[in-house]
Amino acid sequence: MFNTVNHTGLTVSSVEESLKFYRDTLGLQHEEARSGEWSQPFLSHLTGYEGTHLRIEMVQCADGSRIQLEQFVHPVLEKQEVEWGQPGSWHLCVEVSDVFAVLEAVKENGYRIVSDPPEPVPLPEESIHYGGYFLGVLDPDGHLIEILQPPAAYREQYN
Repeated sequence: MFNTVNHTGLTVSSVEESLKFYRDTLGLQHEEARSGEWSQPFLSHLTGYEGTHLRIEMVQCADGSRIQLEQFVHPVLEKQEVEWGQPGSWHLCVEVSDVFAVLEAVKENGYRIVSDPPEPVPLPEESIHYGGYFLGVLDPDGHLIEILQPPAAYREQYN
């Protein structure tokens, strides 16, 4: 039934602060054409909130996958803290070519690192990610972002 994932949407408290993380720190490309202010009736229909008004910024990975950063202008709801192990929580995993460079950029910009230093992926040798590295960081709103540097054999086979 599914063909592809069109984008992943993250509700954020500030699109500007989120752009500093996703664009300026992680290096994703900003998509100007899909960004801006939105308050059409379809958003109210989609969200179930009357008069929905969003500020949206789209960022794109090198492979074309996209993340939609959406700030609710209306309604403004109170942030709920969610721990990673709780139902309803989630994480986003992004592949990078140099996890240690990302670690330095995250440190330089003052974002919270959950797992420091990057660790080898603790999987059996037959796993496609064996020999790679991972790092957990939190974006400005506390979304857990798994930074994965796949092993060279994976990159050669799948990229």
